[in-house]
Parts: sequence; C-alpha cells; structure tokens
Amino acid sequence: MFKKFPKDSKYTKIALYTFITIGALMILWRLIISSENLWTSFKDIFAFLWGSVATIISGLILGYILSPGVSFFEKVFNKLFNRKQKQKREKRLRLISIVLVYVILLLTIAAIIIFIIPPLVENIVQFSEDLPGYINTVVEWYDKNLKDSPLFTSEYTKNIVENSNTAFMERINEIALKVVSVLANSLFSIFSGIIKFVIAFIISFYYLLSAKDVVAGVSEFGRLKLGKEKADSVGTFLKSIDLVFGRYISAKLLQIIIIFLIAQVFFLIIGVSMSTLMAFILALANVIPYVGGFIGMIPPVLISLLENPIKAIWVFAAVQVVQFIDNYIIQPFLIGDKMGLSPFWALVVVIIGGNLFGFAGVLLSIPVAAVIGLFVTRYVNKQKHKLEEEAKVK
Repeated sequence: MFKKFPKDSKYTKIALYTFITIGALMILWRLIISSENLWTSFKDIFAFLWGSVATIISGLILGYILSPGVSFFEKVFNKLFNRKQKQKREKRLRLISIVLVYVILLLTIAAIIIFIIPPLVENIVQFSEDLPGYINTVVEWYDKNLKDSPLFTSEYTKNIVENSNTAFMERINEIALKVVSVLANSLFSIFSGIIKFVIAFIISFYYLLSAKDVVAGVSEFGRLKLGKEKADSVGTFLKSIDLVFGRYISAKLLQIIIIFLIAQVFFLIIGVSMSTLMAFILALANVIPYVGGFIGMIPPVLISLLENPIKAIWVFAAVQVVQFIDNYIIQPFLIGDKMGLSPFWALVVVIIGGNLFGFAGVLLSIPVAAVIGLFVTRYVNKQKHKLEEEAKVK
C-alpha cells in the first residue's frame, strides 16, 4: 500500500512551482537550440502569443478605457432617481450607460471615418507630392541669401551642404513612394482589422457589463484568503492605480480629439495648407508633456513660412492660443495634477517609452511611471512605519 499523500497547500505550491520552473527551463532550452539568434526566437514566440490573444486583450483595454465614461453616466442617471428606484434599476441604468457610451463611440468613429480620414489621406498624398517643391524653395532661398555668406563660403561647409542636399534630393522620391506604399498596404489590412475590432468591441461590452460582479468576486476572494484588513489595503492601492491609469488614458485620448478639432478650426480659418494633417500632427505631438506643443508647432509654421511669412505669424499665434486653452482649461479639467511628475521625469519617461514602444509608449509612459511611483511611495511608507514601530518597542 502506498502512503496517502497529505492534503497540504504547501505541497501543492511546491508541485506548482516545480512544474512552472521545469516548463520555463524546457522553453528556454528549446529557444537556445532552435535558433542562432536567441532574441529573434523570443520575438517570434512573443509575436505568436500576442497574435493569439491580441483581440481579447484589445477588447479588455477598450472596455477599460470606456469605463470612466460609463461611471460618469451612471452617476448622472443615479442622481435622477431616488434611492429605492436606484436599487431596483441599478443593472438597467448601467446597461443604459454602457449603450450610451458605445453610441457616442460609434458616432465618433463614424465622424472620423467620414470627415477626418479622407482629407487626412489626401493631405498626406499632397504632402508627398509637394515636398520636392518645398525643398526647392528652401534651396533657392539658401542660394539667394546664404550661399555667399562668410559662414558658408568655406570649402568644408560647402561640401557638407551640397552633399546633404544631393543625398536628400536623391531620396526624396523614394520617401514619397514609401509614404504612398504604406497607405496602399494599409488598405489590405483594413478588412481583418474591422473583424478584429468587432470582436474586441463585443468583448469590451461584456467586460463592462460584468465588471462590477467580477470586482466584487475578486474582492470577496481576497478577503477570504488575505483577511479583511490586508484585502482592503490591497483594494485601496489598486483603486489608486486604476484612478491613475483609467483617468489618464481616457482623458489623454479625449484631449487629443479636442486639440485636433480646435486646431483644425483655426487652421481652416487661416487657410493653412494640409490643415487636417497639420492639426493631426499638433494633436499627437501634444501627448508629449511640456515640449509637445513646440514640436507640433514646427510643421504648420514651417509650411506656412515657405508659402507666406505673414500666414506663418498667424499660425504661430493660433498654436499659442490652442496651447493656452489646453494648458489652462482642457488639461486641468481632464487630467488634474498631471500624475504628480516633475517636468524632468515626465520628459525622461516619455523619451524612454517612445524609444521602446513607439506612440503607445509615449501615451502610457507617464501613467506607468506614476504607478511605479505609487509602489515606491507605498514601500517607503511601510518601511518608515516599520522603523517607527521598532523605535517604539526599544
């Protein structure tokens, strides 16, 4: 007779950790022997895994981004009913709030598809066609005003300028063709993208519908396993993270849309060439804190300067008005304290996030840094409390 294996959670944990460790070692060994380039193997496996779950994760992310809007409408509707009615109609009010948010989302997407994407594509194609003309304008201005300047008369400087100009002019057509090619290739992925979006859309809907029940179940499970005090402490901390992430991402996306619309109105009034593209660049650059407005201002001002210097002054003034509205009205209302990061650290994390993950890294770097700050603050406070308790005992 074999000795009965004792029912002890300790043995279960040991078995689980052993299984995970052996599995990880087997995967690592397989990666080492299967490819000369370990990093390529890791990227291939990550790409395969991401392709398998990307639609699901996208749906959850979409639901998470939309959840502040659902909560907002829930609060509005709850104020319209007394307490008794609120308890009876809580699920119905949440469903109405979710449907309303999705109606707004669909109307926004429809407006973007109808009114923004066609002129944006047209502006990009126009820019690729007009770029050689802009380059020629700059070259002519240089020949007229700077070519004979003492600063540019040295042989060394002349060679640098002429070689750079020749190399750029040789590549300008290639760059223009690449822009058009990228747009053409993007059309082939639109159909599959629509299907994935519809699936993610449905997943996000069910996520929002059941989010409260899931949170309540996880909270109850946490209280059973950790105890009420620890579970409440963890819950409070997670709520602060949710407040940072949920509020920032939703607010930042809304901020991009508002800045784009305001800039587009100003640029249309002034008569800026490729106004939709210029407003889009300004709105996206505005994601970068503190210097984004300056970076986004360069293309519209520069294009206007090549066409009409007076128009460039008006564009510069319009961008300053947009930045004023953003800094003193939009950002304080939507984002508030800007995650509590100093300008230095905000720029550092945005640069790192952008280099690693592109636009998503730029968008998420500040809330991620804010969450890390919450972890550090929580750890430091615990250590201080521990030291104070030890000092009291002594």
